[in-house]
Amino acid sequence: MIEYSKDEKALIFLSQFDFITHKRFKDILEELNCPGDIFDLKNLKLKEIKDILKDNYELFIDTLKNFNQKTFFEILDKRGINCLTILSDKYPDNLKRLAQPPYVLYYVGNIELLKTKLIAMVGTRNPSTYGKIVTEKLSKEIASNGITIVSGLASGIDKISHEGALSVNGNTVAVLGGGFDHIFPAMNINLARDIAKKGLILTEYYLSTNPTKFTFPARNRIIAALSDAIIITEAGKKSGSLYTMEFGAEIGVDTYCVPGNITNELSYSTNELIKRGVVACITSANDILCLYGIKKSETKKIQNKATQLSIEESEICHFLKDGEKSFEYLQEKTGYSTQNLNISLTSLEINGIIKKLAGNTFILCP
Repeated sequence: MIEYSKDEKALIFLSQFDFITHKRFKDILEELNCPGDIFDLKNLKLKEIKDILKDNYELFIDTLKNFNQKTFFEILDKRGINCLTILSDKYPDNLKRLAQPPYVLYYVGNIELLKTKLIAMVGTRNPSTYGKIVTEKLSKEIASNGITIVSGLASGIDKISHEGALSVNGNTVAVLGGGFDHIFPAMNINLARDIAKKGLILTEYYLSTNPTKFTFPARNRIIAALSDAIIITEAGKKSGSLYTMEFGAEIGVDTYCVPGNITNELSYSTNELIKRGVVACITSANDILCLYGIKKSETKKIQNKATQLSIEESEICHFLKDGEKSFEYLQEKTGYSTQNLNISLTSLEINGIIKKLAGNTFILCP
């Protein structure tokens, strides 16, 4: 069990209350000589704290009087959950750049990952096929070159980014928008378990805190602050990933966007941000790796067979240049037999030149 100082225990105690906003947290601390004074009812400035907490004051005092430190921290320890407070030596300096840095982070996994190079990958929760392919490709290549992928464990781009990093034995950090008792969405619980074993999951929220429409944007500020850069691979007009970009801009973290199909609403924000010059455009992992002076690992590259394609394979690629196509479409255009078309498609897929999608359709890999 990790040993916490009295002041750290006080911060962790205060973090369990949903009604103690960051401002209230700060106001309470300003009324104390040190955080640990919260445990000494005799020295508490009860009136000042009552004015801060208002209707929640009685619940707070009752919880304080009955607070069992030993039991509280044993529960966390049994679940493998540790705490990192703003007073800790391991607290990331990057988070202190925020206007409202979290006072406490609950975490499971390897906290040392916060000392590595970190890139945030975020975007829509309902990506297109193109968005899925681009996100998977970038996350794999970036993670396989030693950079940690940070995201929010949401559906869509977040999930694909985490999975891409794990699939190449890379590192990934998930920042939750609620407590550990409420992994959201529930369908990502198994992914969360994998990240806990191989990477790091953290949240500023106590175990029982439900995620809300307010906690997710707040979560995004942590994603932005932990990262050296932010990548948005696909985002519609009202994407929550824009909050991550805005938080990043406030503290000097640059955002990069992947261009998308101009007819696809899911690419509206990425294309618009690039067009307006608000962000830089990226079209490959190399664009990010160059920021760190990293030469892309030759062993990780997808084999390029562009100069070794057969006539049949080249013709298939020609028809796939303007987007995904069905098997029937390709057969009609090429005139190949079912057997010969299958052979060529299989060869292209094995060599990473095309990808098979649902409904027996195919698309060129980016």
